[in-house]
Amino acid sequence: MKSDNPSFYYAIQLDENDKAANIFWADAGSIMDYHYFCDVICFDMIYKVIDCSRPLALFLGMNHHRKMVIFGAAFLYDETAESFKWLLETFKSVMCGKQPKTILTDRSAALKEALGLTWPGTIHRSCVWQIYQNTVKSLADMLGASEEFTYDFRHCVFEVEDEQEFVDSWNVIMHKHNLKENEWFIKLYEDRENWALPYSRQIFSGDIKSMLQAENVGTRLKEYLDCNTNLPLLLKFFESSAEKRRQEEMQVDYQAHQGALRISLPLLWQAANLYTPVTFELFRKEYERSVDCMAYGCGEVGSLSGYMISIKNKTKDQLVRFDSSDGTVACTCKIFENSGLLCCHILKVYELRNVKEIPPPPPPSVF
Repeated sequence: MKSDNPSFYYAIQLDENDKAANIFWADAGSIMDYHYFCDVICFDMIYKVIDCSRPLALFLGMNHHRKMVIFGAAFLYDETAESFKWLLETFKSVMCGKQPKTILTDRSAALKEALGLTWPGTIHRSCVWQIYQNTVKSLADMLGASEEFTYDFRHCVFEVEDEQEFVDSWNVIMHKHNLKENEWFIKLYEDRENWALPYSRQIFSGDIKSMLQAENVGTRLKEYLDCNTNLPLLLKFFESSAEKRRQEEMQVDYQAHQGALRISLPLLWQAANLYTPVTFELFRKEYERSVDCMAYGCGEVGSLSGYMISIKNKTKDQLVRFDSSDGTVACTCKIFENSGLLCCHILKVYELRNVKEIPPPPPPSVF
């Protein structure tokens, strides 16, 4: 592969017997993708086969069309801190020393140790999508294919935004499904501040969890990870999958520049020109939700104005603060800080303050 494409990168760590222990590779397209979309990455090691295969690790990201991109891959000899340290240092080196702002991983103590040593400054959180998958798998023998548990647990980890509501929902699940003494469930709850959404709202993740839910790249890869797999077949499949994704991205890029939406509202018109179609649709939904919001003024101090925003079917109101001196705004829901998308609460205040254009990004929230 290196001879076919000089920009292809690989690294092999040898053991004391000069045999390949850890292997990492990334092609030129993956390295370029990382340059553009490296703010948030997910380190995924779901694709493992018991005993007869080495763990396959993937560095995953999300592009501007909210589709998965693969920044690099590795076969690891084991899951020790030393192997992870070598891999993270190698990845950082090929990416010209550029670290992500946030990395999502499974709940590996060895990986956490390696990240602290090699990527200081990068925020590390456990990936809620991997938490969900591993929990459903771990409790499958005990609960069987319980659709009711799956529904309850999915709602708790993906939809509950308030801390107290999360605790209440967790307790209901624990009692309802008789998990009060389940070790996995207990430890997961004790570690909740490292993965649950209510505790990570201020950390930028780009809403990558939605992309991970929508795309399961491991379904096909698992076909190539049994004991009898010929490694070149896996590499060829991996290469063709990456090329297919890039062709799809080019096609969506082309379609996004064809035609213009007929929009009379200035804020929506600006958003349609700023965002890719899929992100614009998310923005449009927040804009439509803002119509159903009710706003109540709750005081002014100098140039700062506070508004309490309530929305239909939501039990908790949100506080928005608007600074008329520079147009900055912040909301307690922290959707902007977490996903980069303006929330319906802020858009409601924009309507009240007669803001017709999307301002530059606000500074970090004061909440």
